[in-house]
Amino acid sequence: MPLNALDERQFREIVSRFPAGEIVIVNEGLLMYLDDHEKEKLCSIIHGILKQRGGYWITADIYLKNKHEKLGLEFDDKTREFFEQHQLEDHKFESFEEAKAFFSRMGFVIDKEAVINRSRLSSMKYFLKNTSFRKLFHLHKAGKIQATWRLKVENS
Repeated sequence: MPLNALDERQFREIVSRFPAGEIVIVNEGLLMYLDDHEKEKLCSIIHGILKQRGGYWITADIYLKNKHEKLGLEFDDKTREFFEQHQLEDHKFESFEEAKAFFSRMGFVIDKEAVINRSRLSSMKYFLKNTSFRKLFHLHKAGKIQATWRLKVENS
């Protein structure tokens, strides 16, 4: 179902379609489109729902600013224009510490962080086969650029 995640009435209406009890809210590719005020509004909505029903918020949107530069990634003009138009880099977090402080301020705690076993990714053999040693070195040197967190309401 389509959802404007910043429309609390619509969000709660969709949540009400699920049976009573705990709920899990999952998002990916959303927070980088939202400015700080919009992120706070989304957090407020989700916090209210989870406080009432219990459960978790899983977000894969803990992205760090300008890490693509450290990775040596170059975007084509169309992609660069899209990033600029939507101010995607501006909406990312400066650090994982900043992201943790933000969610804490919004009343959430990190319950768990996803750990990726890259050796089990079906695409890894193709990636390694088609990536230069230099690119692998850049990737390793850049460090972690994204995280997926399972959040819960503080003191729940």
